[in-house]
Amino acid sequence: MRKRLNAVVIVVALLLVITIVDTYTSIHLNIQVAYFLPIMLAVWALGRWAGWLCAVIAVGPYVYDQLELKSQGLASLTTVAINVLVRVMVSLFVAEVIYRLVRSREKTKADADALASLNRDLKRSYARLDEDLNIAGLLQSTAMSVDPVEAPGCSIGLVVKYAGRVGGDYVDAGITNGRAYACVADISGKGTPAALFTTLLKYLLTEAIENGQHGVEMIESISSSLRAMLPADMFVTLFYAELDRATGGLECINAGHPEAYIHRSRTGNLEPVPHNAPLLGSIEIPEAIKVARLTLEAGDTLVIYSDGATDSKALDGPRLGMEPIRQIIPKTGSLHSQAMAEAIVSELESISRPDLMDDLSVVCVRYTGGA
Repeated sequence: MRKRLNAVVIVVALLLVITIVDTYTSIHLNIQVAYFLPIMLAVWALGRWAGWLCAVIAVGPYVYDQLELKSQGLASLTTVAINVLVRVMVSLFVAEVIYRLVRSREKTKADADALASLNRDLKRSYARLDEDLNIAGLLQSTAMSVDPVEAPGCSIGLVVKYAGRVGGDYVDAGITNGRAYACVADISGKGTPAALFTTLLKYLLTEAIENGQHGVEMIESISSSLRAMLPADMFVTLFYAELDRATGGLECINAGHPEAYIHRSRTGNLEPVPHNAPLLGSIEIPEAIKVARLTLEAGDTLVIYSDGATDSKALDGPRLGMEPIRQIIPKTGSLHSQAMAEAIVSELESISRPDLMDDLSVVCVRYTGGA
C-alpha cells in the first residue's frame, strides 16, 4: 500500500512539474512528449486505469495551448478539436502500449520463474533417477556376479559389458552334476525393466539346476515360468550349453539367440551352432526341442555372445554384423579362455561407436582334455 501511495505522489509531482514548465513555454513549443514519463510510471506502478487517467490529465495543458491559438485567430475550432482528439488518442495509445509491455514483461518473468521452478524439479527428479540407477546398477552387478570357471577338463571365461548402468544381458556358468554349463541370455528391451528380469532369469536357472534339471527339461521349465511372468511384448533369447568334462561331449540349445561358434584349435576353423529352439516366454514350447550334440577336442572353444557383438554400430555407421566376430574369434583362439573373452570384447569395442553400443556379453567354454 505504501509503495502505491509513493507512486501516486511521484506521478502527481511529475505532472505538476511538467505542467508548470509547459505553462511558461511558448504555445508554439510542444513538450507533450515529457508527459510520457508520468504516464509510464503510473502504468508501471498503479495499472492501466491510472495510466489512462494520467494520459487524459496530461492533455490538459495542450488543450489550453490550442484554445490560446484559437483566441489569437491562429487555429479554427475544428482544427483545435481534431488536434485535441488526436493528442488524447496518442496519449491513451502510449498508456496502453506501456501497459501491455509491462504485462508482457510480468508474464515473461512469471514464465521464466515457472520454467526455473520446473527446471529445479527436473534436476531433483533426474538426481533421484540417477541415484536409483546407481543403486540398481550396483544391485544388478552384485546379484549377477559370476566368476570364471577353472575345473579339470575345462575352463570358462566370461565378460559382461552393459551399455548403461543396468542392462538386459544375463550370463552364468558353473559346474553341475560333474558337467560344466554356460548360459548367455538377452532380455528384450533396455534399461531397468530388462535388468529386473535378469534377476528373474537367474532365479529360474538356479532353481532348475538345483532341482536336477538340464537340457530340454530345463528350457521348457524356464520358458513356462517366463510366459507366466513376462509382459506380452517381452521375450528372452537364450543359449545354454553343457560340457561333459570327461569326454568333450557338448549339448547346446539355442533359443532364438545369435548363433554361437566352435573354434577348432587343430584346424583354426569356425563351426556355427545355429538356432534350434524358439524364443522363450513368447510362444508355447514344442514338445520336442532340438538339441545340438557335438564333440570338442582338447583346445577347442565354444564362443557364445549376445547381440551386442553384431548389432552395435560400427565407427563408420552401419551395424557390425557377423563378419567382425567371425574374424576376431580365430585371432584370439590361442589365448586362455578368460583372456580370449576379454580380447573379443576389447576388439569389438575398438570398432564400435561408444554411444551406440548395445549390451555385450561373451562366454568362452574351453575343453582342456579329459577330467
